[in-house]
Amino acid sequence: MLTVTVTTPAPRIQCSKQQSPQAAAALDCFDTVLPDIYAKSGFVPVARLKWNDDYAPDGWNYSTYAPFNGGRPDVVFMAHEPAAIGSMYESSSGRYVDSYDDGIGAVRARLGL
Repeated sequence: MLTVTVTTPAPRIQCSKQQSPQAAAALDCFDTVLPDIYAKSGFVPVARLKWNDDYAPDGWNYSTYAPFNGGRPDVVFMAHEPAAIGSMYESSSGRYVDSYDDGIGAVRARLGL
């Protein structure tokens, strides 16, 4: 289980004892406030996938998320790099991929998995 504890100045990201280290080495999230939080904990963007209305979460509120690409944020795939702890997220980073599986594949390749 990946848990995020938001603290100041940087969040803590922990992996439960049941998980392998690789489980906490990768994540994906919408390009809202989350990539900024994760970047401070050493996650770097590797790939991104353009929003697709067909895969919007149930009850997604486009108005609430309007500041993020008109309510249609990219999915950002991130890999953990210890040397990047404390880094800043750059919203233009990460190459665009054509599918969710391609994003997962890009992260796995970055991590050597």
